Amino acid sequence: MFFIFPITTDAPIFYWPRATVGLIVTNVLAYLLTREMGLEDRMAYALLRGHGFHPLQWLTAMFMHADYLHLIGNMVFLWGFGIIVEGKLGPWKYVPIYLGVGMAHMAAMQAISLHTEHGFILGASAAIYGLMAMAMLWAPESHLQCWYAYFFLFRVGVGSFEIEVVRFSLIFIALEVVTVLLTGGAMSTAFLHLTGAIIGLAVGLVLFFTGQADCENLDIFAVISNRRGMSRAEARERRDEEAREKALRERPKDAFATELSAEARKKLADAAHQHLRQRLTAGDAAGAYSAYIQARDAVPGWSPEPKDWLLLMKVMADAAMSRDLVRVMEHYVATVRNADPRVRLKLAHILLRDHDRPAHALTVLEGLDSGPLPTSLDDTRDRLVATARRRMEEGVLELSGGDW
Repeated sequence: MFFIFPITTDAPIFYWPRATVGLIVTNVLAYLLTREMGLEDRMAYALLRGHGFHPLQWLTAMFMHADYLHLIGNMVFLWGFGIIVEGKLGPWKYVPIYLGVGMAHMAAMQAISLHTEHGFILGASAAIYGLMAMAMLWAPESHLQCWYAYFFLFRVGVGSFEIEVVRFSLIFIALEVVTVLLTGGAMSTAFLHLTGAIIGLAVGLVLFFTGQADCENLDIFAVISNRRGMSRAEARERRDEEAREKALRERPKDAFATELSAEARKKLADAAHQHLRQRLTAGDAAGAYSAYIQARDAVPGWSPEPKDWLLLMKVMADAAMSRDLVRVMEHYVATVRNADPRVRLKLAHILLRDHDRPAHALTVLEGLDSGPLPTSLDDTRDRLVATARRRMEEGVLELSGGDW
């Protein structure tokens, strides 16, 4: 014999799963209250086959179990998949959905059994297979932590493993499909499980496409389309951004000036600004610098907005991209009228500290406005000028300018 018990999951649920626990407690209480009843009294609560419609039984049969092993097995699976579905729906939607799936299944089974031999159906397993199908749709790559135990030829083994929800669900549903095919579609336990999964799948699709389930864009459709964590709009924006990057990389540099209209160049420049800002917002210094270089090379006369330029220099400084930072700062001070004097001072400081370029540093400092600077900046400029002249007097010589 082999048993598997899904114990917990990494699927997000942001509160104690009170609805799932409440359903488990209700099932246990129903079993305890009815186990001492005679068979005839218990059958009044099970789903009778071949005796017409009994709507109350559609509900009560879900909470009836044949014995304690039947109960334990169902409750373990109700916990494993219930907490996933509850996490996507919230408790107030989850309970009626669970009851609705189970009752719809019981009603369907009673309907197709109207003209068959007498018998009965009981247990929560069909509704639980419905939860399994929903979890497979809504959280396919979440993981289940499972325990297992087996008993074979006087040998006992126990252990645990982790498996994705979609793999676990497909294995169990596939086993039921095979069993149903081998039994010719007879109303067996496998048939009940499979039909419960089909109803759950249909309900799960309806809830998903009507926006009732919060799948955080980790649903099976997001996985298949490779947009995990992104909405369709965000994924489309990412594809557009990648297409813009590819166009900037592959387009000949001189083609824009001769082939593109002014309107097209403006759109391209706007796209370059947006691309740079996305990288800056993400704090991606290397990506932002790459976006800056691509746009500058591809779009004639392009330069960032001053605030974006300053932020680009900041993130590059934080990332210690000294040599590339110098190029960006030189472009800034050469392009922006009334450039921030602190950028010139910082550029001169980097040239002296990291690159041993005192003559170049002096040229940068000479570009400061002749008007008065704030006292703190004025003192900094004087110190940098003195350092650059001392270094030159010590014999450090190099051509002024930005050639590297």
